[in-house]
Amino acid sequence: RDLVAVFANLGQDKTLKKPSVDGFKTDNNNMPFIVEVEDTNACPRYSGVTISGVSVGESPTWLQNRLQAIGQSPINNIVDITNYVLFETGQPLHAFDINEVSGHKVIVKKLKEGTKFETLDGLERKLSKDDLMICNDSAGMCIAGVFGGSKSGVINETTDIFLESAYFDPTTIRRTAKRHDLNTNASFRFERGADPNNTIYALKRAAMLIKEICGGSISSEIIDIYPKECEDFKITMSYDNCDSLIGQKINRDTIKNIITSLEMKIDDESDSGLVISVPPYRADVQREADLIEEILRIYGYNNVKMPASTQFSYSTNVTPEKDVAERISQLLCDTGLTEIINNSISRSSYYDNVEGLIKVMNPLNTELDVLRKTLLYSGLEVIARNQNHQIPDVKLFEFGKTYFAKAKDEYREQKQLAILISGRKDQEQWNSAKDDTDYFYLKGLVHKIISKLGIDKPGITAVSLTTDHFAGQAYEILKKKVAKVVEVNRTILDKFDIKNKVYYATMNWDNIESLLRVNKIKYKELKKYPAVRRDLALLIDRQVQYSEIESMAWKTDKTLLTKVNLFDVYEEDNIGKDKKSYAISFTLQDVHKTLTDVEVDQVMNKLIKVFKKEFGAEIR
Repeated sequence: RDLVAVFANLGQDKTLKKPSVDGFKTDNNNMPFIVEVEDTNACPRYSGVTISGVSVGESPTWLQNRLQAIGQSPINNIVDITNYVLFETGQPLHAFDINEVSGHKVIVKKLKEGTKFETLDGLERKLSKDDLMICNDSAGMCIAGVFGGSKSGVINETTDIFLESAYFDPTTIRRTAKRHDLNTNASFRFERGADPNNTIYALKRAAMLIKEICGGSISSEIIDIYPKECEDFKITMSYDNCDSLIGQKINRDTIKNIITSLEMKIDDESDSGLVISVPPYRADVQREADLIEEILRIYGYNNVKMPASTQFSYSTNVTPEKDVAERISQLLCDTGLTEIINNSISRSSYYDNVEGLIKVMNPLNTELDVLRKTLLYSGLEVIARNQNHQIPDVKLFEFGKTYFAKAKDEYREQKQLAILISGRKDQEQWNSAKDDTDYFYLKGLVHKIISKLGIDKPGITAVSLTTDHFAGQAYEILKKKVAKVVEVNRTILDKFDIKNKVYYATMNWDNIESLLRVNKIKYKELKKYPAVRRDLALLIDRQVQYSEIESMAWKTDKTLLTKVNLFDVYEEDNIGKDKKSYAISFTLQDVHKTLTDVEVDQVMNKLIKVFKKEFGAEIR
């Protein structure tokens, strides 16, 4: 068909010649057959015929040579003929040994979920309720359009056959083939769309070759179950769109000649374009762009002239949310991190709790079977891969999405920023420190991001976070969860065979964006008057977190306090096993005047009083 179209475009009229099947006739009606199709959506057309008295053996030399020339191994004359006609016409065929078809009846239907079925390769498979089957009156014989059963094929002792020529729904076949990890010549063609109006021609062609090569008689009328004819579908094509996609204007008569030479019909035409009827077997031509591609393919890519200059048209609109993400991405890159982009599909085996996981209906890989519920595991895969390539020091970040199933048919998608660090802080150099990354380094990165976003630090509250998998802190702003910073548990790292410690932070980017919409950055004049620093050494219980003290300080004074900083931690037995000492600096400053000692002492006394009351602190 393509060659006819190419020659037509070159001005040479050629006719596609096919072997004639006019000589087909029924010899007798000694072997009538019954066919029932229960699911006409999955099997819109099913044709067949019986042939008796065949002799199974080797194919003639000419047939073997032709099959070998296209990479096919000869098997026996019946199977070789079905394969030959498949490549000749594009229509898959299957020959059943009639002795294995109990009741001389074929039923096209779906079986119960979990039904066991042994295929030609000797493997026992569990069927899905969505797998279409070719059955006799008692059991399945063949996975329709994909693979035959162990007893469905032709053997040397076979004398009578039922020859099948059908059209199956591409989606049904593709899902079944993927589900059972089967890729056959038949499934390859059915998945991409065969010609539903070609089943009878291919059936007659194969039957006549079998009769010629294998002997026998055609012993039934052709059975054809075709309740609703597959119709052509319409595509409207604009000449302007055609010119735009191809890059140059093509003569309108040339366009029309190419379309008709591809066996498509022009139903209507106007100065602006055409309405085309596309035959059912062209399942690859569904849109206007597909049709234009067909025109260009026949016209010739090399015939499109290269313009003197090339212009690209693209949208330059940048949303505020995207701009913020890009600025944070640049900040992290400038800090020495590397951005990664991982697959949103993950392994269910990573999750101890499968609740909320969204399963992939048709996974291309049986191990990648769920949508990720966290960015952690895909990040750990990257760390493990780098470690295996002798790169132990990694600092990574990813803007990605996670997915949750809240209830039946109710799903939630969440944007997140993940940061993972492991190994040394800096690359090994003669003048650099050899310090490893730690929890506080990652916590500093998170605070740097929050500061860059212009979110007021006093509004942050932190709570301890300890689970079987993590130990760290979670952060909230205005009662919205915005971040967590943790050290990943060794049990998880062992799953990925990661030797070094890994620290992980994740930020709920949806909540961050909502905070940015209400958190407007305002200009403040630089303070002209000097700041005053006072230090306190607080003896407190070990379970008290610095973040709690800092948060309480900001709540206590919102007028003069401008900075709170922890500059020393002391934990030794001489102050008590359950105690620790924090050395904290407090910076105070007034916009309108220089602070007096009395005013500073008032603030500090108020802070000391609150720390004693809330945390049982002692001033050292």
